[in-house]
Amino acid sequence: MYYSIESSLRLQRCVTEYPDIGVSFLDGRVLDPTSILPPIRVSGLFDKATPPSHFEGGKIPLFSEPLLSALASAGIDNLQLFPAIIVGQAGGTWSHYRAVQIVGVVRCVDLKATDHVVIGPGNDNVPPLIHALNLQLDPNRIPAEVRLFRPAEQPTAIIMADSVLEFLIAQRPTEGWGIQYKQVTP
Repeated sequence: MYYSIESSLRLQRCVTEYPDIGVSFLDGRVLDPTSILPPIRVSGLFDKATPPSHFEGGKIPLFSEPLLSALASAGIDNLQLFPAIIVGQAGGTWSHYRAVQIVGVVRCVDLKATDHVVIGPGNDNVPPLIHALNLQLDPNRIPAEVRLFRPAEQPTAIIMADSVLEFLIAQRPTEGWGIQYKQVTP
């Protein structure tokens, strides 16, 4: 089983400003580390009383060091990491985060079962780019060894295998990971 994940508090507190660094953290390609001047500084609706969660999704996903450690313990090894700093618009700075490129995309969206809008047409070699209202994946098109990825058809989504999610739930810190999830496979 697979789940889409996103930040659980993204409406109440979230990253609101990202730098223009000239690369995409959504396409799954390995990034040239020399093209990014670290640290990546983002700002958001945070302060010392309401700090960022361990997972802040968006244009540039940000994972805390404890979350990255848990993912590594779960066997996730397709992440490219860049130092990041989150600056709270109401005060506070957090430097124990990494901007995360999830390396690899999988062409696996069940377009017949997914209510969606086509943003860009595809062809035999490239899937259509979509915005899904209820993302549904075909589990038969996902290689068994792939446990954290983005779907090629909707690269804004982050997908996690149930084994990884169960591991994170078992390792959940008191404050939680800041991840909400929704099943996307039958």
